[in-house]
Amino acid sequence: MITLAEYDATETNAASEILRRRCARSDLLSYCEYIDDQYKTPDHIQDLAAALSRVESGDIKRLAIFEPPRHGKSRLCSQLFPCWYMGRHPKREVVQSGYSIDIALEHSRKARDVFASAENEKVFPNVRHQPGTSGQLSVV
Repeated sequence: MITLAEYDATETNAASEILRRRCARSDLLSYCEYIDDQYKTPDHIQDLAAALSRVESGDIKRLAIFEPPRHGKSRLCSQLFPCWYMGRHPKREVVQSGYSIDIALEHSRKARDVFASAENEKVFPNVRHQPGTSGQLSVV
């Protein structure tokens, strides 16, 4: 038998989860934190996410990003943002590129794995990963 306190805790947890998913659908950094509970959001990442959100909304048509290596731009711009963008705009396409084939493949595969993840499906339940070839299958 479930106690009233356990019922209240379960109901609170469910409400909290629904709110987290709703926030993740509408806010890029909330999405990043939902997908990766270890995701850090220092000031420069917050500024970058704000600019990417303006790209998503159409306010910015072109964006050049200049950050030193190892500052999180690849994780945000090449792996998480494309998934959030496609979740919000499932009929649009995203092109993944890089300075070398290896880096382009690495980022596109990590993005694919995020997009095919159970967490992404919880945020965007009506958007599905539909691989066209065996090379697009998730390795999660």
